[in-house]
Order: sequence, then structure tokens, then C-alpha cells
Amino acid sequence: MKKKILIFYTSVGLGHKFIAQNIAKHLDVSGFETRLEDMLVVQSGKLVDRGQKFFFWMHNTIPWFWSWIYFTRLTNLLLPLRKVMGGRHSDRAARLIKEYDPDMIISVEVNPSAIVAYLKSIGVYKKPFGISFSDFHIHRFWVYDEADFYLVNILEQKEKLIDLGVPEDRILIAGIPMLPKPVDRNEVRARLGITQKKVMVVSAGSLGYGVDKKYILNLVNRIKEKYSDFVMLLVCGKFQKLYDELLPLQSENLKIFGFYSPMEELYSISDIFVGKPGGLSTTEALLWRLPVVLTHWMLGGEELNVKYLTKNRLVMPVSKMHGNRDEEIISQIITELETGAFKKNLALHEDLINSIASTDTEKIGKFVGKFFQN
Repeated sequence: MKKKILIFYTSVGLGHKFIAQNIAKHLDVSGFETRLEDMLVVQSGKLVDRGQKFFFWMHNTIPWFWSWIYFTRLTNLLLPLRKVMGGRHSDRAARLIKEYDPDMIISVEVNPSAIVAYLKSIGVYKKPFGISFSDFHIHRFWVYDEADFYLVNILEQKEKLIDLGVPEDRILIAGIPMLPKPVDRNEVRARLGITQKKVMVVSAGSLGYGVDKKYILNLVNRIKEKYSDFVMLLVCGKFQKLYDELLPLQSENLKIFGFYSPMEELYSISDIFVGKPGGLSTTEALLWRLPVVLTHWMLGGEELNVKYLTKNRLVMPVSKMHGNRDEEIISQIITELETGAFKKNLALHEDLINSIASTDTEKIGKFVGKFFQN
């Protein structure tokens, strides 16, 4: 009988969802039975809704406060509250676990991690518990004594966990799990009616943070002044307002999409990726060896993503972490469309890119499988 693995994620940002799906597919191939559950759906209700609204409000109105919390030692004082809050939102998750009776649970986001850690601490759940990450750093808030293993994305995360006392044999550098599919570039171009020489794919981010109609139109018009033979493929995702505002304004230089699947099709025909430094979207772009121009990011964790990516020259340089960077962004896009210079630079980092954009199903399956033997 196949071992059953329950994978929890949250759909606040789509990155966690897609990483969870990719992990599930790797484990399915490895011979396990997987089940995916969105904790926001499992524990839906007023408390969850209010928590999401507060999170969005804070990022949009007082982002400095979130950054202050993220980087100060105050978080150490708040560590005991994680499981307390998890316990307040755990009743339906506990019922689901009891009914499905999984042989293992893997969490792909901080909120379900807190809930599972709480349930394990009180003995409601007693089997293996693993945690996966979607960023390029580790925050102490994400680490639990109740976790049996961790799937990390980069070496620095493993080193941080070891510093925090996690045994090395309980950590796998799995990369961000990818499932690349073959794509017929000519067919995609023909189907989408793209005849322009250069293509840039732009992600608004699942939350639309820092992107609006004015910003996109200014970007298109400014680039067109210097380089006219291009088309921007804007993927709005969950940002319905931006999609509705820009759809009537499509032109030969701007094509609008809501959700697009599979994203491999857009990456395969693009010459450059423009967007936020999310772990999934950045890794997908790097998998297709696309130069990445970073536009906006949330204060706190995404700042650390920027530092890692720029330090390792995986994305185009960022002159400053805060403030208006529009001129720099436009200059980088135009230069890359004209020269392709940064794409050539990516060839110098093949080993690092391959380790981050993980496609090693066997490695993940073997590592997870050993925890059923304990």
C-alpha cells in the first residue's frame, strides 16, 4: 500500500500553491499517494479573513512596520505565540488529518506549519512532519522543534538551519521543485499572434503589490520610444482590477492575460522576465535562462531574496533597495532587448541555477522516504 502524504499550503500568494503541486508530482512519481489542501480553505472563516485583510493592509499602508518586525529580535519574543495562534485555527485541520490519516504531512507555508506543529505538540498528530520553503533565506519564525525534516532551496538555508540546531541529516537541499515541459515555441508564437522580434513577460505578482495601470502603460510607452519591435506579455494572475483596466487597452506592444497555464509557454518565447523576486517566478525564469529585471518587492523577506539573487548575479543589479527605480528598470530592459548581454552572463552560473531549479525527482523521493523507516 502506498504511503499517504498530506501537503498543506496557503493560496495567499500563488507561489506556495504551485510549489506544493510540484512537490506532490515529484512524490507521486516516487510512488507515494499525495493530497493537497489549502489551509485557507480548510480553516476558512472570519478569523482567517481578518488575518489576510490585516496582512494586506499592513503591506500597503505601513510596510516599514512589517520590515521592522521581520528584522528585529522582537520575533524571538513572539516565537511561543506561533503555536498558540496555530491552535486557535486548527480544529478543521485536525478533523481532516484524522479522516485522511496521512503517513506524513509536509507544509509549504508558515501558517500551516504552525498548525501542524501545534497538533503534533499536543499529540493529535504523531507521524513525520516536514517543512518546505519558497524563498532564498531562512527566518527563525519558520523553524519548529516538531519538524522531522526540511526541504530547503539553497546551501545558505541549510547552513542557517544547522546553526539553529537542526541535524544535517534532516535537511535536503532540494531546490525549488520544477516540472519543465517541452514547448513548441513556433506554435505558441503563432497561436498568440506574436510577430515581434523581442518578447518580455511581465508578472504583476499574485497580490499586485507595487504595480498599477499607470506604471504598466508608462513602461510600455517608454520602451517603445527606444525599441519598438517588442511585445509585453502581462500576466495579472489574481490581480483582477489590473486585468479589467488594461484589457481594453491591448495593443501590438501589450497583450494582457489573467491566469496563464502553462507558464512554460510564455517563458519559452520570451527574451526577458520582469517582476518581483518571488522564489517560484524567479526560479521559473532562471530555468528558461531568462534575464530577470526586478521591479517591486515587499519589505521584509523579499528584500533578502533580492540580496541573494543580486549577490549571486542571477538577476540584473539593483542600485538601491528602496525608492523610485523606474529609470534604472527601463534602461535595463531596453539594453537587454537590444544586446542580450545579461543572458550571456547567466551561462557563467549554470551549476547554481541547476541546483536552485530542481528537477531531481529521485533525490526528493529517497530523502522523504527514509523518514517512514524511523
